[in-house]
Amino acid sequence: DDDDDGACGLCARALATARGDGADDGARATLPGTPVRARERRRFRSMTTPEAGRICGACYQREYRARCRARASAERTCARCGEGNASGRWARSHAPPTKGETVCPKCYESERRARTVATGGRGDGERCARCEKIGPGSEKTYWYRAEFGERRGKRVCQACHKLDYRERLNADPSVFCRGCEKTALVTNYWRRIVGENGATAGHWCDACYKKDRLRRMNADPSVTCATCEATTSGGPEWRRKGDGYVCRTCVSKERTRANRRARGEANRDGNREGDDA
Repeated sequence: DDDDDGACGLCARALATARGDGADDGARATLPGTPVRARERRRFRSMTTPEAGRICGACYQREYRARCRARASAERTCARCGEGNASGRWARSHAPPTKGETVCPKCYESERRARTVATGGRGDGERCARCEKIGPGSEKTYWYRAEFGERRGKRVCQACHKLDYRERLNADPSVFCRGCEKTALVTNYWRRIVGENGATAGHWCDACYKKDRLRRMNADPSVTCATCEATTSGGPEWRRKGDGYVCRTCVSKERTRANRRARGEANRDGNREGDDA
């Protein structure tokens, strides 16, 4: 019997000695040498692995917390973005139209930063050391520390942080594009290509990075167009659509159809206004 071995069925920790009719489920157990009220412990059975038999209180608490998290994750949905599987600490929304409802960590952080920017809170009412913009420029971005030049260590917005990063790499003689051997960029940013083993293949300009990614995706048999099932796409790149990809041809067709619909709706609205006049 699992009651006779005196050990937790999950962690093998020695269980407390039985007191009274301790063989029954839910009976009390005591640790000798301590006051009765302090040494009373309740024994438990595992709910997730019944074959483990009796378990200690610590293992039961871990199972209980895991069940609560799983139940809450299955029942809750972010009132702002509809996400249901976001990790982290969920919270109550403080901003309309979702005030009082449960939101995911990302949306709650977005709300918090929006409140801080609106009230001119510490750190968000300052000016960017490069462009002198007040605040981070967006409720979803953060301040950064400049790492290059005379502004080193000062607060900069996200856009200026990217510009500083590009200038710092442009000034580094060891940095050059592995595709076209360009040593400095005027637009866009330096990219890094990560191989299958996790190693990086040097720096790449944006154009060469997209060409290499397009080549690798065209050679991957698992990448197909979600619309026409084509296995290759023209430049500059495959486009995301939900969990899949769309080739350049289908993207162009969708854009053309959308433009035609927009022009047709504009013409109908204009004709309707003319009739009303």
